[in-house]
Amino acid sequence: MNGEAEHPDWRSQLEALERKNRLLAEGIKQAERLRQLWGDAVQELKHARAELKASREFLEQVLTVSPDPLLVVDRHGRILLANLAASRLMESPREKLIGRQVLRLLDARERRRILALFRGNLGSGKTEVMVRTRQGKRLVVAEWSLVRHAGHAHHARQLRSAL
Repeated sequence: MNGEAEHPDWRSQLEALERKNRLLAEGIKQAERLRQLWGDAVQELKHARAELKASREFLEQVLTVSPDPLLVVDRHGRILLANLAASRLMESPREKLIGRQVLRLLDARERRRILALFRGNLGSGKTEVMVRTRQGKRLVVAEWSLVRHAGHAHHARQLRSAL
């Protein structure tokens, strides 16, 4: 009888091990599914980054070849983008324009007037406004458009030299 009494304990231990083995196998399957999902997500992220990079490069090319001087200014007045035509017109390398306050490019007397104009018209406009740069060059701000990106509003401005 001693052997029979020990036998049920052995069976319950075997059943417990089999349950643990099934749980472990299920955990391994879930881990493999998660690994696959993670790999898919990483591939999608890489693809999205590549598309974003290509879109950004395309935008840069469009801006670069545009014959019209263009500036994109954020809501704080910092220049985010400037094309080569704007660089030539402002007589400053693009690298020096990016990040600068757009109002700092203007004559001190012009700053208040232009600031009031753009604050009063936060949408888009086609009013030609003559401004003078700090170097005394006369420019015309011909158009501006409100562009929203990542929850923020930016102004894209078209400039031209006043003859």
